[in-house]
Amino acid sequence: MAVKLANSIKSFTLLGLIIVIIIAGIPVFLALTQYQQAMEKSRLAEVKTNFRLLRKNAMAYYLKNGSFVSIANADLGIGAGLPGSCDPGHYYYYQINGVTDALVLLSAYRCVSGGKSPAYIGAQYRSWMYVYSDGAYSVGCQNIGESGNTRPWCAAY
Repeated sequence: MAVKLANSIKSFTLLGLIIVIIIAGIPVFLALTQYQQAMEKSRLAEVKTNFRLLRKNAMAYYLKNGSFVSIANADLGIGAGLPGSCDPGHYYYYQINGVTDALVLLSAYRCVSGGKSPAYIGAQYRSWMYVYSDGAYSVGCQNIGESGNTRPWCAAY
């Protein structure tokens, strides 16, 4: 009694392999997305720390001069210790975007050049801080080009 071996050889089908790859790829994709979000949140810590320093410097300037009107980036340390444009060592750069007697608007822009593109944000990203003459402040953030798009990780400065 001879048995044909050709018919008894079992192998994986292409469909079976594709299903296994998809099932294995889903957790990898989810982990990568979570990793990217965690990295972006950690980079925002740079902004939080620097905004505290900028607010302190702005208040020192106000107490010395009695107004924010002629405040400049250099008065806050922007360009000396903090980047005023994208550089390899920082993920954000800082600017003064508005000034009145009793208010200064500070902005931090997410660098998107030099391989620092925020993959899941999709556009240039900006955080801002209003510093008031009484020491109060307010913060927010958005993607450039989107109005009213507050991000949840901007909540606690």
